[in-house]
Amino acid sequence: MEVKRMLTDADDDFHKPLNKLNLIDQIQCLGIGYLFDREIAEVLERIHGRYFVNCDHVDYARDLCTTALMFRLLRQQGYRISCGK
Repeated sequence: MEVKRMLTDADDDFHKPLNKLNLIDQIQCLGIGYLFDREIAEVLERIHGRYFVNCDHVDYARDLCTTALMFRLLRQQGYRISCGK
């Protein structure tokens, strides 16, 4: 399944988090997010760990669209993300 492969490509969410976040957003907008619950959770866990636990905010801080999408998807997934970061 191509979508599953795109979600599980760990190297892509490390270098291009916006691509991965957009993919998750599109999957959820189509209403098929439940088919990829585990994969989406794993991607968001890696992104959360990199940008909020390890405080590596440099990659996305200049892009409001990426910041807003990341904030919304992580909050929807249950992560307690402060709007003050």
